[in-house]
Amino acid sequence: MSLTRYTPLFFTMLGLLSGALHLLIAFNIYLPGTVLTMLLTVGMFGAWMMASRRIGACIKAAPEEGNPLRFCLEQLPPVFRYGLAFLMLYMLINFYMSLPWPDGGSGLFDFRITPLKLRGLSGFWMFFYSLAAVYSRR
Repeated sequence: MSLTRYTPLFFTMLGLLSGALHLLIAFNIYLPGTVLTMLLTVGMFGAWMMASRRIGACIKAAPEEGNPLRFCLEQLPPVFRYGLAFLMLYMLINFYMSLPWPDGGSGLFDFRITPLKLRGLSGFWMFFYSLAAVYSRR
């Protein structure tokens, strides 16, 4: 994915869309269809590929001593650092809460897309699209 001047805007809009969908799913107002769910999930991997390439280049530019990932995070404005940290923590807690615990259900291999599973998945959408938006602006 080549970086154009519209790439940060594109990932920011996807991050906002995934955040809005997350709220609608969490409050059981709207459940997106399978096509939108799959498009956002597949797009999440593209966002990660772009962001990981930028993070990798930042790590290579880091000084020899110290933690290279910390160096890359320190290059970001504080609001982006804390925002990404919050979204990562929220994503993990949200995923934990959306796991299907053995209460007579089908277990981990139930492939029906329930509102609880969509809520867990939409937390990943928010984090990865925000990560791509932050790192594509550089």
